[in-house]
Amino acid sequence: MKKLLTIISFSFFAFACSNDPRSKLSQIGNFGETIENTNDSKDAITAYNNIEQTGTKETGIFSGTIANYCKGEGCWLSLENGNKQPILVDIEDKAFVLPLKIEGKKAYIKGTMVKDSTEIKILAKGILIQ
Repeated sequence: MKKLLTIISFSFFAFACSNDPRSKLSQIGNFGETIENTNDSKDAITAYNNIEQTGTKETGIFSGTIANYCKGEGCWLSLENGNKQPILVDIEDKAFVLPLKIEGKKAYIKGTMVKDSTEIKILAKGILIQ
């Protein structure tokens, strides 16, 4: 009887863990506000360097390569930033979630890059992953 309960419990947890709704999301496409035109996007590293020097904020579409992402709730990602710390991209108001397995993909982020007391980050309203 104990073996049967153990098998049933293990099967339940294995199924529950593999039933993440994010695994059903496409790994490419628009998430949050739609981004249709990427021609005027700004390189995220260049914008980061400008804000690091001036302390101002920039709004627009930023482009970069995904270095890492939130594997738990899908609420943030980071962009490669050369030899510096990756650029954090926070999803504003947790309005949408990101899919799984998106590292290394090209991303366009619609939002505002800001500098607060500890870091420079992008508050994203929409993300296009290619």
